[in-house]
Amino acid sequence: MPLKQRKIILWLIIIILALFLLNLYINSVQKKIISIDGGSLKDQFQLQKLEEDIKDLLKFEIPYTQ
Repeated sequence: MPLKQRKIILWLIIIILALFLLNLYINSVQKKIISIDGGSLKDQFQLQKLEEDIKDLLKFEIPYTQ
């Protein structure tokens, strides 16, 4: 078998394997996203408190000088 044909076969095998692994990865990510409960996730990260802290950080006061 010529070298060119062997390279083509090798690249086809690599591409098929990569597509298979990508499919497995996408399916596992999809299952994890579905299994996450939105309410508990928000409580877990304490988003409300984080939003308040960020707003407090963004408030800046300009000193009044005369």
